[in-house]
Amino acid sequence: MDRQGIANTVWAFATVAFSHAPLMHAMSAAALRTIAAFTPQHLANTAWAFAKLLFADCPLLDAISKRALFNISQFGSQGIINIVWSFAKLCLLDLPLLDALSSASLTPLRQLSTMDLANLAWSCATSCLSHVPLLAVIAAQSLMRISEFGSQDMSITAWSWAKLSISDRPLFDAIASASICKISEFGAQSLGNTAWAFAKVGIENLPLMAALSAAARVKLAAA
Repeated sequence: MDRQGIANTVWAFATVAFSHAPLMHAMSAAALRTIAAFTPQHLANTAWAFAKLLFADCPLLDAISKRALFNISQFGSQGIINIVWSFAKLCLLDLPLLDALSSASLTPLRQLSTMDLANLAWSCATSCLSHVPLLAVIAAQSLMRISEFGSQDMSITAWSWAKLSISDRPLFDAIASASICKISEFGAQSLGNTAWAFAKVGIENLPLMAALSAAARVKLAAA
């Protein structure tokens, strides 16, 4: 099986959430034999598939990391997100790779959707990647497009910054204002995550807290 077949096969199994250990081991062995021919898309899709299935094959992921570092300038925004998310999902803190991907993402990041921005922030937070240039671009893009953010995007972004213990006042103020306008769209988890995030970074926003409290009471009454 060639590189395209390997990447497509593991992606297909991950998409339907079917994990079969013998197959995954066989796919890993095949990928390791041909890893030098993998493009950034093959690397990102393969890493995503193994992470989606929570199959932490360390030799393969180490090979993916080394190959990704070699081709770092060729990664697009989606490939960067998939790699960062995959290593974060598997709790693998590969600092050289994450730092390189962070630097490579400064230009592609501007083309991301709001959900992708939020997911990239989440990936940084869960892998404790406090990479200043990357976070600065995420924050700047989020500020520019905060009116486009959905409730989940806002709560994930706030949670991510709080998890990294970064009190970005302009970003949190923008999230607060936009959240109040869309408070009826917030689910229970988004309400809780947003309240926790503001408390964690020590930013007191009484109008937001009042809106969160009112929305939570409505959901409790409807339960």
